[in-house]
Amino acid sequence: MGKTSLVRAFLDEIAADAHVLQGASDDLITQRPLGPVWDMSYDSPELANALAEGTEAVYDIMMGLLNRSLRPTVIVFEDVHWADNATLDLIRYLGRRIVRTHGLMLLTYRDEEVATDHPLRFIMSDLPVQAIARLALEPLSGDAIRSLAGKDLKDVDRIHRDSGGNPFYATELIGSPSRQLPASIVDSVHGRVARLDSHARELTELVSVVPGRAELWLVENQFANWAKSLDAAEQSGVLVRNPADISFRHELARKAVESSLTTSKRIELNRSVLACLLDRNEDITRILHHAVEAADVSTLLAKAPGAARRALALGSNAEAVQHFHTIADHYMELPERERALLLEDWSYAAHIVNLLPEATLKAEEAIALWRAIAEPLGLGRALRWRSRIAWLAGDRAAAKTAITEAIAVLEPLGPTGELAYAYSSQSQLSMLKWDHQVAVAQAERAIEIADQVGDLRIRSHAMVNLGSARSFGPSLDVADLEAAIHLAAEIGYWDEVFRGSVNIAWAYLSKRQLDLAEERARETAAICEAHELRAMRDYATGTLSKVLRFKGQWAEAEDLLTDALSHSDLWGTNEILNRTELGTLLMRRGDSGADEQLERAWELAVPTDEVQRTGPVAAALAERAWLRNDLDELEAVVVTEIERATAVDAMWFAGDVAMWAWRNGLTDFDTSLLPDPPRLLIEGNPKAAAVAYQAVGMIYEAALALTDENETAAQGLRVIDKLGADAVGSKIRKDLRDRGISNVPQKAKGTRIHPFGLTPRQAEVVDLIAEGLTNAEIADRLFVSSRTVDHHVSAVLRKLGVSTRSDAIRAFPVRQ
Repeated sequence: MGKTSLVRAFLDEIAADAHVLQGASDDLITQRPLGPVWDMSYDSPELANALAEGTEAVYDIMMGLLNRSLRPTVIVFEDVHWADNATLDLIRYLGRRIVRTHGLMLLTYRDEEVATDHPLRFIMSDLPVQAIARLALEPLSGDAIRSLAGKDLKDVDRIHRDSGGNPFYATELIGSPSRQLPASIVDSVHGRVARLDSHARELTELVSVVPGRAELWLVENQFANWAKSLDAAEQSGVLVRNPADISFRHELARKAVESSLTTSKRIELNRSVLACLLDRNEDITRILHHAVEAADVSTLLAKAPGAARRALALGSNAEAVQHFHTIADHYMELPERERALLLEDWSYAAHIVNLLPEATLKAEEAIALWRAIAEPLGLGRALRWRSRIAWLAGDRAAAKTAITEAIAVLEPLGPTGELAYAYSSQSQLSMLKWDHQVAVAQAERAIEIADQVGDLRIRSHAMVNLGSARSFGPSLDVADLEAAIHLAAEIGYWDEVFRGSVNIAWAYLSKRQLDLAEERARETAAICEAHELRAMRDYATGTLSKVLRFKGQWAEAEDLLTDALSHSDLWGTNEILNRTELGTLLMRRGDSGADEQLERAWELAVPTDEVQRTGPVAAALAERAWLRNDLDELEAVVVTEIERATAVDAMWFAGDVAMWAWRNGLTDFDTSLLPDPPRLLIEGNPKAAAVAYQAVGMIYEAALALTDENETAAQGLRVIDKLGADAVGSKIRKDLRDRGISNVPQKAKGTRIHPFGLTPRQAEVVDLIAEGLTNAEIADRLFVSSRTVDHHVSAVLRKLGVSTRSDAIRAFPVRQ
């Protein structure tokens, strides 16, 4: 029994006792945003109305349906391996809350379609374990095939052997009149199709170009006498008649037939289907699928831009980019102004899903077009956007140049939304430079114009900059930022909800209020997941990792950083943050790879010319120099960073660098404005410094301060050993001996959080290696990407000091 048959039997059994909503995803070139929900809406007027209102309304209605108590609701999402991102987001949202409802959500998917980096894996790993029951369909037994066949029992053993118990193969073999085992399933389908008469074969070929199911109205439009042809196709085991449509017995069979069509025949059939869909004004995603297959450029150009913008509005950002890609070879045929507007939207969508080079290229194309047609409003807008993505890439100089030109172009036009946005973006750059007074003035100017033109999106953007500048100043007041977040959430501007939230986390972090910073960083990461903000995701987790490093929670921090750095689309400010944090942890442990991470982070940080990028890397490099007793090449860098941070009142950044400068023997800088912990340490009071560091939750720094006094050195070393900072522990023990201390405490066995320094995730990976699983199979088990597993395995081998997986198993006993 296959998954579809199993679901059908279950739904038949509960039909009288439950309200059922059922929808499926199809194998389209670009998925329909919320496609299964549109299917469900035919049976639910509430859902139909919600879809018209937008995504948030859909979420509320679905939760309401699941909360019915008198007649529970069963929501079925079929073939979610093809689901669009908006549908996957909805599944995550419902799944995380379903334990509080009276309903049931049923998902079906094919294991073979869900690769190790498939988004569904990340969705499933996010759902509460207690809410999930997985039912894997085992291969059919001989008895099951005998029951399925119902006749010709002498063939059952052969069918079972040749099919391997695969329900589809077995069903196809049972339904094949010849009962001959084909060389492959494709050959089997081709053989059966070839035996149809010409009319039935034409019907089969038509249905093969329609992913999922072909509606009866669509078939009737093409075939006057389709019923007779369908009878023949059904009898051959190729097609199945459903109440409202016709489908193949299995999607693989459809693909087999479709792949056998000549190019001209496939184009002809798709053009025929496309004409029907256009006549009925059917779903735009289906129209585009067939337009691509029919090579119908005019339809693509007429429909794809609108489809992409609709997908963006629904939060299906990846689908929006795919829609843009469908016209990648043809958009130059559009009129210049229309093309420029399209390129702006394309650039925005690409940036959201972390395709920064593509976003940059499309933004520059748009700028060139606006210059060519001499439209200053469009040019100013495109330049403002180019400034933003230049900053994201870590190129502050290009960002500043672009925003300066944008304002020069827009100011002569008078008050416009584009000018307000440009002032706000300029304020953002000032705020990131910690030029707070200027940032506030620029943000207030942006808000003034935004209010004149009545644009709440721009107002919320400027409010985030205003609130950030004030919160990073001398006093920590996040009230303006909270107001900005509230406004952005009200109007669905999730980019700014993220930015405001992560800036609150950094505001707390900049004042070392670590518990509040951790709470906000976790909330921010959840916002990114809920709203498919891939471009912001890794910055949120990097921020959280930084907080966790300060608090001594290194294992969780390392797992987060390993996952982030496994993403091939990590770039710019995200890359600086995550590489700095991972490099710092690796350096303290004495693990390989630290130099690579820190040097790359410094290379990327310098062009940003921002203290919060350069300061942490400079501190890490100074710490490395302390470990190696070699600061010579870095002395000028360290002194400069202290001066830069002090000049903009970024005193904790200055304090972090100053502490390592002092440990390297540098004392030629002013300590009076530094925060208490580093100031006390540098001024010769390590015990008080340790207490002050402990008070703000900086565990490692407190332990280091304790080791500066002979009588408390052992206490500090115990903490350092427990953290797993082996390189640091070795350095301190040598320094203590050099100071003439004879009873330097040895490192106690098992003092690390894990005896081998593995994080919980890495220990889990070793267990799975011991089971004989490949990296791909481990990824499948853990619902993570293969690339993430590769990084974990490399870290395990490095920490265990071995070079092969077999050596790792021998070095690390499997947990019982």
